Amino acid sequence: MLGGYTHWFKDTLGVRGYILANGASWNVLQLGVGSDVIWNIGNLGGGNIGIFGGLQLGMAYWVASWSYGNTDESRLGFDAALNIGGRYTIMDMHRVELGLKIPFTTTTTGRYNYNRYWYGDNYYDIYKSRETMSLSVRYIWEFH
Repeated sequence: MLGGYTHWFKDTLGVRGYILANGASWNVLQLGVGSDVIWNIGNLGGGNIGIFGGLQLGMAYWVASWSYGNTDESRLGFDAALNIGGRYTIMDMHRVELGLKIPFTTTTTGRYNYNRYWYGDNYYDIYKSRETMSLSVRYIWEFH
């Protein structure tokens, strides 16, 4: 879910800021903020076509991680990603976007010592989690 504000400098160039809460994936919950630069390329078939690009920052809570048993690691981590995509707007109100999210952070989500008998108490396997690149289609209803 997204909620935010868009500001237009000209008819073709604007910025938007938003907050997000995402629990669509089965193993990660996200909360954060983002900002995109928007550029309207032109009119096409009664609507407006454009592109966007920006940065998203926040936190990710890894629900299904290796953080169990003999561990002292947190499942909560910093999340950062680049967002790029295209957009089509009809009647300045209905928008469809095709976006690509490219994450670039990794979070340590577990440390487990299952070989204590062979290697001693100081041997741990470290588990790291990272989001995968994702492609999304979303509908946005904009009100003025």
